[in-house]
This record gives sequence, structure tokens and C-alpha cells, in this order.
Amino acid sequence: MAKSKDTKPRNDELMNYLFRPAKNIERKMLCEAMNRLSVISDVKHYQYVGFGSVYFADFTLFHKQLGIQKLISIECEEDMETRVRFNQPYSCIDVMPGWSYEMLPEVDWGSSKSILWLDYTETLKGYMFKDMATFFQRALSGSMFIISVNVDLRDTQPSNKTTTQKIVFKLGKDIDVRKRIRSSSIKKEMTKNDYYSIIRSVIDNEVKEIITERNKLESKERFEYKQLFNFLYQDGQAMLTVGGVLFSENDKEKIERMNFKNLEFIVPDEKYFEIKVPHLTYREIHAIDKHLPNFNNDAEAREKALKELKGVVSDDAIHKYAKIYRYYPNYTEANL
Repeated sequence: MAKSKDTKPRNDELMNYLFRPAKNIERKMLCEAMNRLSVISDVKHYQYVGFGSVYFADFTLFHKQLGIQKLISIECEEDMETRVRFNQPYSCIDVMPGWSYEMLPEVDWGSSKSILWLDYTETLKGYMFKDMATFFQRALSGSMFIISVNVDLRDTQPSNKTTTQKIVFKLGKDIDVRKRIRSSSIKKEMTKNDYYSIIRSVIDNEVKEIITERNKLESKERFEYKQLFNFLYQDGQAMLTVGGVLFSENDKEKIERMNFKNLEFIVPDEKYFEIKVPHLTYREIHAIDKHLPNFNNDAEAREKALKELKGVVSDDAIHKYAKIYRYYPNYTEANL
């Protein structure tokens, strides 16, 4: 887990990571995309680096579904190390106590392809660029990069400011972020979408600049980056997840064969994929399921479903569910 050195409660103390429905869906979508990396190299031989916290939700999923045997969890808080190690679900997970910008340079990036998920709980900050640089300067072709940052504006002080004023305030808090924002991005009137777009652009531009510098030093390979993810979701705080794959010119054809574009949640630009989780009963879910997947690609089937469920489930809820139904979480109570 990565956060700044302050006295605020950890996110895992405020919310159980295992019961965040939008995050649950995002995790499953990422896992499906990761599986396609096997075109370039068997994904079970990749290493996964992330912030496991005490729940290790992503670690458990990626180990079980992808077969990854080498997993590294970075834990920034010394007083949490004992609890984190106690909750470590598998022996193949290596816990590295320390801050991400200290520990990531210690990771062996040259022995295997990697999947790195910088799942921050904070807004975009300067030290995160150091973490990005460590990965893009060292990772092998075929490696995947993911970064999640907080883009919530509701905690911006003072709260009575306009959306534009809140955005300007947020963007101006960190000097390293501020100097990376292009002046053309700042408009007289801005919306939340403008804010999300600016944050994505800062990350995307930083990645490309790091790769450009790497290519100047590389004599054997030239690298490129392909954005795959641009998720927006909210399990309390609004979060933005951006990511993609790093590859060399020699592997470009293999990247194309992965056919990421036929996954409905793949986004190569600034138009984010929003994960909205409607609140439905099990009976309502089963009723909608009977019309899927035809609902998503057949106008007649869609009209029939909306007509049958009229007065039971809103059209908006049906559309939201149909967009994510394959990843929709199912919770049940059990004594384990």
C-alpha cells in the first residue's frame, strides 16, 4: 500500500478492499486483459508487483487466474509489516517493506517480464513519476503498467468553490505535477471530465518522455507504449486507472495479435470507460441475464428486455449492468 506520511487512517481501515464492487469489476477486467499477454510470453512466467495491503485481493486473483508464481507486495508502513505478513495468502508472495520509490529500484526487472500496478490512494504526486521512471527505464518488452490515482474533488477546500476553482487548486498542490501540465489544458471553465483528461494526459506524456529517453540510450531495442486502460470508478472516492503495455519494435506484431480492441473496456485515448455498479436484487440480475449477451448487440432483444422489465428495473440500471455483467461481483455469507 502506498500513501503519504500523515496521520489519516489507512484506506484498508476505512473500507474492506474485498467488498468494493467497482474495484472488484476493474480487477477482473484487468485480469482478462493480462491473460492476453501470453501471446508474447506465457503470463504465468511474469512477475507481478503491487501494493497488497492486508487483503491481497489482486494478488490472489492474479495468482489463481493467471498462474503467476512470482509476486511482490510493497508495504510502506513499518508498523503494518507483521499484520501484512500474517495475511500473506501464498508463499510465492514476497513482501518488501518500504516506500514504493525506495523499493521499486530494488526489484529485478531484467529477469522476467513484469506487471506493475501502482494502486495509489492519493492524488497524482511527484514521487509517482519516480516510480513510473523505474518501470519504463528497466522493464522488458511485453511488460504491463497500471497506475490508479484519486481524482475526487469533493474533499477540496474550501468546498464552496466552483468546479473549475477546485480543479485549479488540486492541480496546483504538487509542484512536480503542476510543471507537467500544458497551459493549453487549462480552460476558463472546466468540468470533472476535463480534470480526468488532464491527469491522464500528464501520465501519458510522462510515460512517453521516459521511453523517448530510454530509446536514446538503447542500442539494441526501441520501445513503444500502447495505452489499454482508462477506467473511472467510485467506491466512495472517485478513482482513475490508466495503463498499457510496453513493447519493443520486434514485438509489435505480437502486440497486435493480442487483439485487445475486442475487449469492450479497452480505451486507447482520453475517453474513459466508467464502471458504474447498479444496485440490483438477485432476482433482477437473473431476469436481466436471460437477455444477455444479445441485449448488447441486438436492438430487438434490447427492446424486448426493457419492455419485460419495465416498472421493475430502470432502463438506466439495465444498461449499466449489461455493460459489466460478466464481471459483476456476487457476494454471499459463509462460515469458513
